[in-house]
Amino acid sequence: MEEKELRRADFLTSLILVAFGVWVLREAFKMPLRGSYAGVKNVWYVSPALFPIIVGVFIILLGTLLLVHAIRSGGATFFMHRLRQIRLQKVASERNLRFLAVLLALGTFVYLFIPRVDFFLASALFLLYAISAFYMEDVDLLKRFAKLYALGSLLFAIVTGGFHRFLAFLPFPNDVLALVFLGVYVGYGLARTRAHGALRQKFVQSISVALLVPLLLCVSFRFFLLVPLPREGLIMEGLYRLYYALFR
Repeated sequence: MEEKELRRADFLTSLILVAFGVWVLREAFKMPLRGSYAGVKNVWYVSPALFPIIVGVFIILLGTLLLVHAIRSGGATFFMHRLRQIRLQKVASERNLRFLAVLLALGTFVYLFIPRVDFFLASALFLLYAISAFYMEDVDLLKRFAKLYALGSLLFAIVTGGFHRFLAFLPFPNDVLALVFLGVYVGYGLARTRAHGALRQKFVQSISVALLVPLLLCVSFRFFLLVPLPREGLIMEGLYRLYYALFR
């Protein structure tokens, strides 16, 4: 491998190592550092979090050293130059776009929305994006919907990850954000398909399916099969109130 390739690989590897080390520390600090169990008081140096904290610190340290070396040897410059050389047309081909759109839909659904949002809202967002992006068979709309969904998911992750305290006054803050996101997506889709009758009809059908399927799943599993959903929040609370008002 050429020297430039090695330095560029060092730069990319260092970023991955630092990010991984930060993640290890973040997960480690979720563990109790001290506490009392069965009347026995545990001190910090016997905490289960100690070892992953040490590992995370060393990974960040080594990644930082590698990053400094890569920058000094020109790895960052080579990396940025290589990025500029990649042709946008090749990366943004229709096949690649569809593949990335599928990854975006599945990744955000499983790792972002399901653990944090009411199951109905998480499923509705996933289905609305997936159906509208592919059912309409329009590459331009696929790009626009993917950009909107990616931006909305990123903003959701940032707000719920770092600014959730500012939304503490809301009863279900994550669900409210997801509901706003869903409304923005619906409004944007209706606006983009306003001048195209066939596309507008398909988008309305996408909305119907995206709302009806999660509703049927939630009602069937929770009220008939009595199976708890992954996360129950704003919408399920409303369904509970409606159920008890009608049948109890």
